[in-house]
Amino acid sequence: MAATSQGLDDFIQQLKAPRFIKIFVGDQTEPYEIPESMLVNASDYFARAIKHENSMGGSEPGVLRFKEDGELLEGWKVLLYWIVHRDLPRQYQEIVFTEKPKSLEMVQTWVLGDRYLLPELQDSVVVELLANSLNEWFAEDHVELYSMLQISPVGSKLRRLLAEEAILWPTSGSKARTWVQYLEEQNGVFGLAGSLLAAHEAFTQHNKTFPRVMDDLRKRMPAWQEYLMGSWPRKFWIFRDLREADMDPDDIDWIQKQKVT
Repeated sequence: MAATSQGLDDFIQQLKAPRFIKIFVGDQTEPYEIPESMLVNASDYFARAIKHENSMGGSEPGVLRFKEDGELLEGWKVLLYWIVHRDLPRQYQEIVFTEKPKSLEMVQTWVLGDRYLLPELQDSVVVELLANSLNEWFAEDHVELYSMLQISPVGSKLRRLLAEEAILWPTSGSKARTWVQYLEEQNGVFGLAGSLLAAHEAFTQHNKTFPRVMDDLRKRMPAWQEYLMGSWPRKFWIFRDLREADMDPDDIDWIQKQKVT
């Protein structure tokens, strides 16, 4: 949820003399600089952080440090882009993929959205992850998937999606045994066994699939909503770029009727 709207006088003053906040991630020595007003309006977390910036950045005014996020640096880049543009970078959107998407970076971004109270960002990311899954592009191998599981909050919608991915695609042969055995042998993911069990039960309940990957778009899209924190992203490509999509006209008409703005 975005921070409470500021007063008109404060807003006009910021237009005259905008203040920039320096953000250091991990052990960075060169900061990212972003207008204070954008951070404040992005989330209540950043509004409070700026209000108490001295306690977060030492004695330096206008500085915020996120040292614990050093391993999520790529996710921070996407987060900052989204704060400025309220959209994901074009190369992260399924409709323009020309190569395997960067699911790990997108998972990092979702985690940061969860950490810093940006549900709209989380939803923008998760619909792309769902599209990745639909195209069997989600993870390169079990090691990459494990890296995603490591940073996913237990009990979250993201953890549910990742656990399902561990069950969904490698469903036969030695690859399946490799993925599942590898994940079950890892001790670094809190709650992993329970997450995999819940995913397997749902997989079995739906005749060895999940509704979110069904061919029928009108069954698939309502299932996707179960993974959203709120409603469909305002700039979701499936609404914005329908003319570019190779879809049945009746399905396009149905999708347009589902749009929430």
